Amino acid sequence: MSVGQMQKVFSTWLVDQGKIPEACHESIPALEAGSNGSWTWNKNVDDSTVEVSLDDPTLKVPRQPINEFAWVWSTDVQTLTVTNTIISRHGDEEEISLVIKNEGGADEPPTSYMMKQCVTIAYEDLVRCAEEKDDELLRKIGRAYGYDGMGILCVSGVPELERKRMALLRLSYDFAKLPDEVKTKTETPHAFYQVGWSYGNEKLQGDVPDYAKGSYYANPLVDVPSEDKELIAKYPSFLEPNVWPTADLPAFEPNFKDMGNTVVSVGRLLAKQCDKYVSSQCGGYQSDKLFKLLTESKCCKGRALHYYPVDEVEKLMEKKGLKAVPAPEGSKDDTGFSDWCGWHNDHGSLTGLVPAMYIDKDGNLVSNPDTSSGLYVRSRHGELFKVKTSPGCLAFQIGETAQIHTGGVLQATPHGVRAARGKAAEGVSRETFAVFMEPEYDGTMEIPQGKTVADVQDNGAAKHLPSSVKTLGSRWKEEMDFGEFSDATFSAFY
Repeated sequence: MSVGQMQKVFSTWLVDQGKIPEACHESIPALEAGSNGSWTWNKNVDDSTVEVSLDDPTLKVPRQPINEFAWVWSTDVQTLTVTNTIISRHGDEEEISLVIKNEGGADEPPTSYMMKQCVTIAYEDLVRCAEEKDDELLRKIGRAYGYDGMGILCVSGVPELERKRMALLRLSYDFAKLPDEVKTKTETPHAFYQVGWSYGNEKLQGDVPDYAKGSYYANPLVDVPSEDKELIAKYPSFLEPNVWPTADLPAFEPNFKDMGNTVVSVGRLLAKQCDKYVSSQCGGYQSDKLFKLLTESKCCKGRALHYYPVDEVEKLMEKKGLKAVPAPEGSKDDTGFSDWCGWHNDHGSLTGLVPAMYIDKDGNLVSNPDTSSGLYVRSRHGELFKVKTSPGCLAFQIGETAQIHTGGVLQATPHGVRAARGKAAEGVSRETFAVFMEPEYDGTMEIPQGKTVADVQDNGAAKHLPSSVKTLGSRWKEEMDFGEFSDATFSAFY
């Protein structure tokens, strides 16, 4: 490993741990070899130097190959050890992944996972290449959404993203703090709680009600998707009109719609590149299927999420006589990595994610108080990844419907959210916003000509699913429409 690569590795790790700002990633100091064979990054960080011990105590100058080294970072709740670094090249891009071991604690066994940077595409490139083919963009689509990818991709440089994000997520926090009697006025149990406020209704892990987060659902594109009362009664989760807390929080509706429409517009640009990539891999694919679906469908669901502080959730669970069900010994479930949001797949076509915001008990914006918390994914090979998204980016995940429609060329990935723990995390909530882009309720669920059901989800991928993620084969049949597939999915989680 070269000195330059090592610098990039260290800065990647330190930025992720919140010890240096993202800006330092591009301007880090030189590394110097110590007399004891260690390499020290001579930068004062929080009144201390960061020291890294390599696997070769005699090392004085860089040599090839050096691809294994380790260092330890301790907090009040855990000890993390970086045990290996994987560097791979994709054209002119260098991708660095850190293999991390969590040493565990009283309530958590040791676990290894990999911190991996998301594939990132610039917004201006999506606009520039909307009507033309760009081989580099298509390679990035394949790396992110193909069988070996993480199922998630970032888009950088989205106009006005930060302003819209700040406005909506602050309002999401404000809504969650309203009295319960105000929030329950917007609940719609007859629509699977898929419109308005929802809290404690999902059961994602161990059949235990989810009190870790509250959600506000609405269609950001249209308030009334249908005037047909019979259809609304048949498909309430799709067609139930929006409800808004207009009297109690009037700014919530316009900011929800503004952010939601931005996510959808970027998602449609990304869909064009996905269509081009899938067409290059599957001759029987309709060349504009995903873009056409996301453009024509009125069935779109925005979800403002408020993740409650873990200390508050644990007190509530204890009061209700509930406790999380631990994973069996040797299980692949990794429930400790999904205690804010249990393992699941998105069942729609494409999900847009707004970067999270953390707010303390006094209403102040704070940085992530526990850098091991955040989004994790489980790959089709059984690997556990902590997803590192670039600051200021929208992230997009592939859903199961796109996996079906592309015959498995694009793959949805099980994911969960690990809660922030430790003294610094007490009273700290997490706010975020997701937009689920999906077909109309009567949209078909067929696979492309030349593809098989086995191509959509093979046995190798299915065996690595966490137990709470039901296989596609248990919920989907080719003759279904999207409404029937959705009902089967909702029934598994509500």
